[in-house]
Amino acid sequence: MRIPKLVINSRNTEVNAVTGRISDEYHQKLEGDLTLGPLFVEIDSGNQKLTVAIERMKAESDLEVMDAKRDSAHHSLYYFVYGLSLSSTAATRSAATQILAVLNHYGLAVTEENYDMESSKLDSLLLDLASPELAAAIAVLTGSAALIADLQTAQDAFKAARLAYQEECAAEGLKSNATHIKRDVVKLINDKLITVLNGLVVTAPDTYTAFATVVVEIIATNNEVVKKRKIQQPEPTELV
Repeated sequence: MRIPKLVINSRNTEVNAVTGRISDEYHQKLEGDLTLGPLFVEIDSGNQKLTVAIERMKAESDLEVMDAKRDSAHHSLYYFVYGLSLSSTAATRSAATQILAVLNHYGLAVTEENYDMESSKLDSLLLDLASPELAAAIAVLTGSAALIADLQTAQDAFKAARLAYQEECAAEGLKSNATHIKRDVVKLINDKLITVLNGLVVTAPDTYTAFATVVVEIIATNNEVVKKRKIQQPEPTELV
């Protein structure tokens, strides 16, 4: 029996899952083994780093979604007020023009700034919109208060998520990305674990064959999924 190598173009999450299943099998069946024990300390450490990096990528993706939501809320408010500034009703047109002047001070391009700059400018915009001088104008434009509230909610949600993400990065001292760590984990599996285990199956089959058989199944199943995906549609290797 020869154990196949884990294909390097497996996704980050696939390598994370495969390594986790192999580790679980080891800890259930061969915990404390003098030969494999030190190696699994290294494997488990690497896979934990991969888990953290994948979670960080997920957090980055969530930030992008939240940023898109606050951009949408800003644009909805802007175009609502802009439309009413063209109203044939003098009172409506006057109120909208007053609010539009504040929105135009920051412009639509505010949503194209980097995260921190956009947050700062939107905070200032929201403070301006909350000024007593605009209260009467906002009251005239039915629906504008709700749109301002939507923008405030979206802004608060993004800032909270952004702060949590930055605090996590600072605490972990994260430097390597998930794909780089994935390659290190695959190297541990292929160049160390499989090499050693192939030898152990020959020298001590009664002890290691059952474990090796499960490892073969785990890796082969993953490799088949990757192979089918590649046939269907070639894709970049640096995927989650």
